[in-house]
Amino acid sequence: MKHRRLAALLLCSLSGAVAPAQQAPASDPEPPEGELVELSPFVVTAATDRGYVATNTEAGSRLNSRILDTPSAISIMTTDFLQDIDAISIDDALNFGLNTESEPETDGEGYRIRGIRSGSYSRNYFIRGSGDTYNISRATFSRGPNSILFGNADPSGIINITTKQPDLSRNRLELSSRIDDEGGWRVTGGLSHVIVPKRVAIRVDALNQELDGYRDPTRDDWKAYYVAGTAMLVDKRNYQLTVRFDYEQVRRMYSYARKDVITESVSYWKSQGGITAPYGNGVTGSSTTPAGATRQGSTNYLVVVDQSLTPIPILNWKNTARGAEDPGGILPASGELWPIYVNSMGLSAGLQDDRQRFRTVYIEQKIGKNFFLQAAYNDYDRQFWRPWSNEGFTELRVDINEQLPSLDGARNVDAPPNPNVGQYYFEKVMRPQDYRYDESTFRVSAAYELDLRPINTWLGYHRLVGSYDRREVENYIDNYIEVNLTPLAGYPAALNENANRIYRRSYVYRDKGIYSVSENLAPIQQGAGGINSGYVRAGTVPTATRTKSDSLFGALQSFWLKNRLVTIAGIRRDHVKNWDRDLLLGPDPDTGVWDAASSAMLSPEPANDDVVNTSSLGAVFHLTKWLSIFYNKSDNFSPGSTRRDINGAMIPISVGKGQDAGIKFQLFDNKLSGTIGAYKNTKEHDTVTGILAANDAVSDINSIWGILNEPDNSSRRPGGGYGSPRNTRDYEAQGFELDLTYNPLRNWRISLSAAYNDTTYQRVVPALDTYIEKYIDVWRSHGTESGGGSTVNEIIDNRLLPNHRELKSMEGDTAAFIRPLSITLVTSYRFTNPRWLRGVSVGGSVRYRDRTIIGFGENGDGTINRDVTYHGRDIYQTNAFIAYERNFFRKKVRWKTQLSVRNVLDDTDPLEVRARPDGVPDRLQLVQPRTLTWSNSFSF
Repeated sequence: MKHRRLAALLLCSLSGAVAPAQQAPASDPEPPEGELVELSPFVVTAATDRGYVATNTEAGSRLNSRILDTPSAISIMTTDFLQDIDAISIDDALNFGLNTESEPETDGEGYRIRGIRSGSYSRNYFIRGSGDTYNISRATFSRGPNSILFGNADPSGIINITTKQPDLSRNRLELSSRIDDEGGWRVTGGLSHVIVPKRVAIRVDALNQELDGYRDPTRDDWKAYYVAGTAMLVDKRNYQLTVRFDYEQVRRMYSYARKDVITESVSYWKSQGGITAPYGNGVTGSSTTPAGATRQGSTNYLVVVDQSLTPIPILNWKNTARGAEDPGGILPASGELWPIYVNSMGLSAGLQDDRQRFRTVYIEQKIGKNFFLQAAYNDYDRQFWRPWSNEGFTELRVDINEQLPSLDGARNVDAPPNPNVGQYYFEKVMRPQDYRYDESTFRVSAAYELDLRPINTWLGYHRLVGSYDRREVENYIDNYIEVNLTPLAGYPAALNENANRIYRRSYVYRDKGIYSVSENLAPIQQGAGGINSGYVRAGTVPTATRTKSDSLFGALQSFWLKNRLVTIAGIRRDHVKNWDRDLLLGPDPDTGVWDAASSAMLSPEPANDDVVNTSSLGAVFHLTKWLSIFYNKSDNFSPGSTRRDINGAMIPISVGKGQDAGIKFQLFDNKLSGTIGAYKNTKEHDTVTGILAANDAVSDINSIWGILNEPDNSSRRPGGGYGSPRNTRDYEAQGFELDLTYNPLRNWRISLSAAYNDTTYQRVVPALDTYIEKYIDVWRSHGTESGGGSTVNEIIDNRLLPNHRELKSMEGDTAAFIRPLSITLVTSYRFTNPRWLRGVSVGGSVRYRDRTIIGFGENGDGTINRDVTYHGRDIYQTNAFIAYERNFFRKKVRWKTQLSVRNVLDDTDPLEVRARPDGVPDRLQLVQPRTLTWSNSFSF
C-alpha cells in the first residue's frame, strides 16, 4: 500500500508541481521606464502575488528583491495558497511548508526547519509569536541561517508573516465566515478606506472565533482587531515622506489539550487479577501491596476530590494503593480502555488566557532619486496565564482502596468503605504560571541605489543597505503551586514543603459519560480540618530575565553583466547582554514563598556580555533566460535567554552555519518554475528539556547531594542555585530540496515541494561531562553513605554513569522525529467550461512524510543496541475542497463559498513517537480525524 501511494503521488508530480513560493520571469531590478513607484525598498506587499506565485521578498537581502535574484532558501505562502489548504493560522500552514513541520516534542509553540528545532516567528520582521491569518497577506519561510535578516533569527530559520496594509487607490470591504462539523465558528472582517486618494488610507481587520476542536471538550476563542494606516505627507520630485503604523490587540482563551494519547497505570493491575487493597488507610508495606499495584508513600498527601458521584471530604491519602504502571514503563491508553480523543483536562483545568498587543510605527523618506531612510519602532507585550505547567491530568489511574483514609493519616481498619474502589481517576497538583513578556525594538535603516552602468556597463548596478537595531526584552515567569495556607497540626510550617501540597482528584465514569476532570477547581476555603488552599510562589524557581542587543548591519546587492550575475554580501555585528534573576534574593526562609519583588529582581550586572560577528555571501548567475545557478553561505545566531546549564553557567548563544547551492529554472513559457537545491546546516547550543536520560541524571545527582545534606539552593546543586538546569545539544543537517510551481492552464495551479533530510545530534549535553568530572571524586569519598535504599556508589555506578553513557552514545544518531523524505502536493482547478460549471473550483492536497526512528533495542547490560531500530509509521494525508465564486451588482460584489475536507480518508491511527527497548511504543500522538469546514466570503 505504501509503494502504491508513493507511486500515485509521484505520478501526480510528473504532470506538474508547486511549492508555496516561487519565482517570476527574469526582469531588470529597476522598474520599467515611466512606471510610478511609491513603495520604499524596505517594503514588500502582496500586491504582485498571483495565485501561488510570490515574486518579491525582503528575506534574502533586507531589500525588496525578486526571489529569482535571491540565493537564500526562501518559500512564500500566498493568500491563495493559505485559502486552498484551509489554514486559519500559521500553525495550520506549517505542515504544508517545504522541509518544515510543527514541533512534535512539545505541545507549545515551535516548529522544525530541516529537522532542527526553532521557535522564531516574526511579524513584519519584528520578533513575535505565531499568529492567525485574519490579517496576514503572506507568510515567508526562510530556511537555514541568514545573518542579514531584519532582527534576530534562529540558526535553523525563521517564519515571517506580512500583515495586510491599506490600499491607497481604492476602498475595499471583506467579510468572511467559517463553520465546522465540530460546532466551531469564526467571522472576520477587513476594511481598507482611502481618506486622501493616493496619499492617506487606513485599514481595519477584526476576528471573532469560537472553535471546539476534535478533542472533547476543548475551546479556542480568539478576539482580535488590527488597525494599520499609511500617510504620504510629502510627495515631491526629490523628496517623499511617508508615515505608516499598525496596532493589533489579541485575546485568546483556549483549553490546553495535549497532542499525546493519555498514559495509564490500569491495564497491568487488571492483568494481575485486579486485586483491591483491604486496609483502612492503604497498604502497610510492600509485602502487602497487591500484585500489579503500588503505594503512595509515607509522606502526608492531602487530596481534594473535586469529582465523585459520592462526595468525599479532604483526606490524607498517604500509604494508599493504586494500580502500577507496566513493568517495562508507562504505556499509552488503548481505545478499549479509554476514549483516546477525550481531553482529560476538560475546559477549566487547562484554560489559558493569552493577551498580546503589537504597536509599530514607521517613518520613511526618499531623498533624491536613489537614497532611502526608514526609522521604525515596535513594541510587543504579552501576558499569559495558564492554570497548569508541564503535564497534568494525563495519566489514567485506578483507586484500589476498599476503605477511605483519614485526615490525620492514622490507619483504621474500620474506616468507612470507599465508594470509588476500582474506579478510574485523574490527579495532579495545580501549578499555575503567570507569564509576562515585553519587547521593544528601535531600528534605523538606510539604502542607496548606485547605477554605474552609464559610465561603463561592466561597472554594474548596486544597492547598499545599512541598519542599526536596539532591542530590549524583559521576561518574567512566576511559578505558583496550590498549597494548604493553614498547615495542619504536625505539618511543617513552610508552605513549600511537599506535605502541604494540595492534590486535585477527579474520578471519571465511562458508563455515565464522565471522561474529564471537574470544571470546578477553585481554591478551597474552610475545608475539612480548617484547610484553606491557595496559589503561592513556591513551585519552580521564578524566571526574571532581561536581554539587550545592539546590532549593526551592512549589505551590498550588485547586478553585473547586464543583470545576469547578482551578488549579495552582508556583515553584521551584535552586542548582546543578558541579565538573570538576582541570586542573592530568595524565598522567605520561614515559609519558602517568593514575594513579588524578589521573584522579579534582576542582578545588577549582566550574566553575559557577548559580541557576535556574522556574515552572508551569495550569488545567482542567470545562465540563460530559463536557467540560473545559485550559491549562498551564511551564519547567524539567536540571542537566546538566560537559561543555565547544570553547572549554573549561562548557556552559550546558539549559533549556526549554512550553505545552499542549486539551480532555478523557468520552462514552458514560464508556466513551470522552480528550484532544486542542496544544503548543509548546523546549529550549536540548542536548549532543550526533554532528554529523558539527562533529566534522570539530574535526578540521580540531586539524590546524591541529598544524601550528603547539600542545601537545595547550593551552588553545587544542578543549576548552581538558579533552578532547574537546561540541557543542550548540537544539530547537523544536510539534504536536498525541490520547490516547483506549474500553471499548465490559466485556470489550473499545481504545487509540489519535496525534501530529503538527514539531521543528526552532535555534542549532547557537554555541560554534564564537566559537571560529573568536577564532583565525582567528592561523591566517591562518601560512597558508602546511603539514602532512599541506595548508597552513593550504587547511584553512581548503576544509574548516573549508565545514563551519562546513554547520552554520549546519542552523538551521531539521527535526531528524534526526523522523517527523511517529505512530499507535499497542492492543486486547484477552476472550471471555465461548460457554462453551468463556471465559477466552480476543485482542489486539494496530499502530504507524505516518511517513517521516523522511535527507539532502539537494548543489550543485556542495559546499554543501547543500535543494531535493533524501531520505526513509527509514515504519514499519508489527503485534503480536498470544492468552491464556487460569483460576481453580483455589476461585479461590485464578489462571493465565494468553499467546502473543505481535512483528512479525507479519515486515517486516525495514532502516530508512534517513542518506543521502549522492547519495541513497544510508550508515546503516541493523536491524528485529527476527518473534519469538514464551510466558509463564505464577500468582497466589495
